[in-house]
Amino acid sequence: MVNKKSGASATTASDFLAEALNRSFEVIHDIARATCDSSADASITGARYLVKFQQSSVKAGLGLVAKAQKVTEKSLRDAMKKDKWLPGESRDIIEEWSRMMKSGVDEFTRVTDKSFELLLQFLDRVEKEHQPAPEKKTARPAARKKAPSPKAKTPPAKRKPSAGKKTVKE
Repeated sequence: MVNKKSGASATTASDFLAEALNRSFEVIHDIARATCDSSADASITGARYLVKFQQSSVKAGLGLVAKAQKVTEKSLRDAMKKDKWLPGESRDIIEEWSRMMKSGVDEFTRVTDKSFELLLQFLDRVEKEHQPAPEKKTARPAARKKAPSPKAKTPPAKRKPSAGKKTVKE
């Protein structure tokens, strides 16, 4: 049974338990939010790193293609100068091929640079939108009571001697 004395402590204990539960939920919410934010930051950073890596790889590959094209073009021009056996139409075809390859590599380089730049701008925008705005503290529900602070606790009541059975001394 609950008497007046233990009823007051039960109410204080339930208030304390409710407050501890509320604070636990707040801490869990803060930890979950921080984890989400750091995970999103890591994802954006990782994506940016991969895009830059791909960009440098594509540039290196295009540089190799351009070098191979220059070496091939030079060797064909040297062969055309040394040997007169090539007909004039073949020389025109080789010149057209050389112009086409150079313009193709230049255009592909321009398009890939523009595409990677747009992708990096997109990641910048995502990162900027992800930056958390200053959070407003949400109001706690008014129905819950706050537990009294530890300083305001009243000392427990002194126990009265029980009026139970008396022992007989012999």
